[in-house]
Amino acid sequence: MKIMTIIMLIGKSNCGKTTTCKCLYQELITNNAKIIKTTYKEKCGDFSCKLNYNEKIIVIKSAGDSRNRVYDALKKQCDILICACRSSFNDIITSAMQETSSLSPIYKEKTSDENAKNQIINIINQNKQL
Repeated sequence: MKIMTIIMLIGKSNCGKTTTCKCLYQELITNNAKIIKTTYKEKCGDFSCKLNYNEKIIVIKSAGDSRNRVYDALKKQCDILICACRSSFNDIITSAMQETSSLSPIYKEKTSDENAKNQIINIINQNKQL
């Protein structure tokens, strides 16, 4: 079974998780990531995408309002999963830890989108060296 790196962007409603995911997506595309698949839900602003970046498959899932969406994201075939989720989803975090040996939670409160995006980029870049 393939072990994936999971980066969970954790925070309360409307703290900027989706905005951070969008900034990260743009950064990766600017740095030559290739789009495999992308979906955007205009009504709520959430999106998901699958990218090839430096020979790693990365899935970004911004919708964290539903446990089912987050559990679904955990089943994606990828090297790195970046998933936004509500801070009250401690059981999802526990589940993720059982499924992978590499979990990087990033707690988002008043942190700027740029700061959180850079933390995620650093984790991605460390992962590509493994």
